[in-house]
Amino acid sequence: MIQNEADKIIDRLKGACTFHKFGELTVWKEYTRFFMRYDYETMNKAIDLSIEEDSKNVPSISILAKNYRESKGTGKINIVKNAEYCPVCDDKGYVIMRKWVHNAFVDKKMPYDYGLYCPFCDMGKMFSYDGRQLKGVNRSPYYIECLTVYYGDDEIEAMKQKNIELRERREERAAIRNS
Repeated sequence: MIQNEADKIIDRLKGACTFHKFGELTVWKEYTRFFMRYDYETMNKAIDLSIEEDSKNVPSISILAKNYRESKGTGKINIVKNAEYCPVCDDKGYVIMRKWVHNAFVDKKMPYDYGLYCPFCDMGKMFSYDGRQLKGVNRSPYYIECLTVYYGDDEIEAMKQKNIELRERREERAAIRNS
């Protein structure tokens, strides 16, 4: 499931259940993280089962997981994947950026790595977050920037070419191992 699908399910729970705590950022984040591990259609069936049992309170994550397994017939978790290969991020959804910063404690430059989300694929959209856009007590100074902020078109094209070459080599090695 991707971010906007998880948001749709949360909106559905808000509308269907009388009591919910989705106004609290930690509750919203925990349910979103839980939903992102599962398949959207099957989770909708699990929500149907949960609402039939109790439409007054939002079902707990454990109840949703149980109803999901019943709806699916197995306990297997579907991992979110891109429909098509994304050569920009190599299907990871993010690109690691390295910055060298001066560490006053040891008086030398040290690497600082952080992730930039990929706007070109569903996996990348799953990693986008900007707490500065939230309202009220949920507001946060934390955010994950888009890789297009730091990389231009030429650099992104170079990333694509490099990742395509790496993927071809991985596939060749896998074919050799499997034969």
